[in-house]
Amino acid sequence: MVASTLTGERGRRTVLRGSPARLAVGRGRSRTAARTGLGAGPAAGSAATLADGAAIFWEVRATRPAVWRLRSFRRWVEGIRTHLEPVVSHDVLAESFAREAAFQIGTGGDPIATIGDRLLTSPLLAAYVVRWIELEEDILLDPWRRLVG
Repeated sequence: MVASTLTGERGRRTVLRGSPARLAVGRGRSRTAARTGLGAGPAAGSAATLADGAAIFWEVRATRPAVWRLRSFRRWVEGIRTHLEPVVSHDVLAESFAREAAFQIGTGGDPIATIGDRLLTSPLLAAYVVRWIELEEDILLDPWRRLVG
């Protein structure tokens, strides 16, 4: 387990990141969510989820998941990505994801242990993770169809 401390206007929070399921997919690589100014609210957890998803995105992509190439999945991802284009900071992205994920993905279960599975099945999470990567690297990635081949 890796502990990250998120410090922001609303205080500090230590977030434990890493699990056997995540490490099996991510091979132990992880990006830190410490750069955000988020406190201990739901957005801080969302920042950690998005950072974890970004850390394993390219490895999951390399497996060429069939569901990612489905027309319906692609349309959802591209539609969500269009709405996320104006977002220019990780903080705003995490706050938006915290609101959306509560309705789309649900809040039950162990969110870190299932990040790889959720990344495979949730167009919402996939779109937010791609935007997280774009902000992280200061680049615009290809449309979903070309991105997943």
